[in-house]
Amino acid sequence: MPDISPRLRRRIDADFPHHADVVMGRLHSLDQLVADSRQNPERMFAAVVRLAQGRLDKLDDASSLAREDWRDLLVGADFENEDWPARLSDWLSAPGANR
Repeated sequence: MPDISPRLRRRIDADFPHHADVVMGRLHSLDQLVADSRQNPERMFAAVVRLAQGRLDKLDDASSLAREDWRDLLVGADFENEDWPARLSDWLSAPGANR
């Protein structure tokens, strides 16, 4: 089971203050997909959370997109290029991520 990093957990808590456990469960429902993709788990999980924009309905949409084509998920979250580690770090440390 891929881990959800502490910094991503902080972002989940900020974006979904009343539903963080639901989000964690939904992310873990993608564990096999994340493992099969051979991508960085934090990158993949963060892409889902980023596209969700703090909304459970959009979380479902992002999860569905991940299942359809995880590459489209990364493009949608702007984590597709080789500079994704910097983009991810910037997003995770953005205002609001540490409410």
